[in-house]
Amino acid sequence: MTRAAFFDVDHTLTTSVGLFRFLSYWYAATGRPPHEYVRARQRFKAMTATGIRREETNRAYFSLYAGADRALIDRLAQDWFTAELTAGGHFNEPVLAALHDHRAAGDVIVLVSGSFPALLEPLADQVGAHHILCSEPETDPVTDTYTGRLVHRPHQPMIGRAKADAVRLLAAAHRIDLGASTAYGDHVSDAPMLETTGRAVRVGCDPTLRELGARSGWGYLPGAPDPHPLPAPAPPSHPRKARPVTRPVQRTAVVGAYGAGKTTLIRAVGAATGLPSAHGTPMRDPVGSVPKPLEEATEPELVQLVVRRLTERVLAEAAQPGAFLSDGSLLHEWVYATVRLAVGLHPGADIPYEAVRKVEGPYQEVLDHLGREILHRALAGYDAFVHLPVEFPLGDPVPPISEPFRALSDRLLLDTLEQAGVPVHTITGSPDERLAALTALLTA
Repeated sequence: MTRAAFFDVDHTLTTSVGLFRFLSYWYAATGRPPHEYVRARQRFKAMTATGIRREETNRAYFSLYAGADRALIDRLAQDWFTAELTAGGHFNEPVLAALHDHRAAGDVIVLVSGSFPALLEPLADQVGAHHILCSEPETDPVTDTYTGRLVHRPHQPMIGRAKADAVRLLAAAHRIDLGASTAYGDHVSDAPMLETTGRAVRVGCDPTLRELGARSGWGYLPGAPDPHPLPAPAPPSHPRKARPVTRPVQRTAVVGAYGAGKTTLIRAVGAATGLPSAHGTPMRDPVGSVPKPLEEATEPELVQLVVRRLTERVLAEAAQPGAFLSDGSLLHEWVYATVRLAVGLHPGADIPYEAVRKVEGPYQEVLDHLGREILHRALAGYDAFVHLPVEFPLGDPVPPISEPFRALSDRLLLDTLEQAGVPVHTITGSPDERLAALTALLTA
């Protein structure tokens, strides 16, 4: 049997996160405006900050490639890698030296990464790796374009335990002695892979890996320094020969307080653009009780209705094969319940905003945990958030809520998105002005 050395790539063997360095390069090389990269990067940072797992963030990243020409991405990836080598500082030198030592000793070199073949194959050629285990974006065999999804096979995406499982499978296929092999990684998600080999080396200062390494006797190498700045690429030399890159699917959440005009706007935009919308059934008649309107629901019934509406929204949105408009988003019912349980349906104008964070009884903790899960799903499920501020009075003869309730819920909604680092587009004006603004945003 043979020995092998398994290397995580980003911030282990190399000094940067290649997926994002390349994303910036790709966008610039194909004439995309800088704010598109900034917006995408902000979205992924927000997903990470709110605790969304790396597996889901990885899938969301590859959705950006929907419609992209595979041959074009391959060419730009090679150009990007050459630019990284020219700029210098691409490799974490202590880890690269360890890789060279393993090669000299006759070990099989394996790169194990959540990145994808277009970016990893030039790297493998450069360092002399024998195998690549990675995330694999799906391509349409007819158009040779990316679909925006990962292939349907085990170990996808190549994150966390998928790395360990893929390492074991490769070892079995190639008669590799894992007990005599070594693995290198810099992040806690690499821990399952590091635990599969007889020797492991943690790279950098991840606190969880440091604790695991201290208990398991793992080796240590310094973390990667900051990467060197990468010069902007030149425009494509033959742009007419390249297929146009379509924009990623836009799953747009239109958010705002009760009565802000969300449904009216979504219907108008749907009629103008053909975009479908997703929403749930009316929030009323809790199961196990006599039929009743939302305003009469008890506290436990209100929580039940929030969960039911959330389930309906998730199913309705998952059924959409492409772009869609969400009427209110997954956050809408949670905001309503939080404000209602804190201050009631008709708070006075003198109620301070801080009161909405102080739900009495056991429901504060329930709503806090439910809110974290809902925000987690919302950040993973939408590409953009569009906010409609309160500009029009309630038209109901007997309004179900007061104007202060609308103001408090609108602020809670915006504060929740802001604290998560989510960019929000605000659209104002008359119904016609709103229609023109949202249509322009969706077709920009």
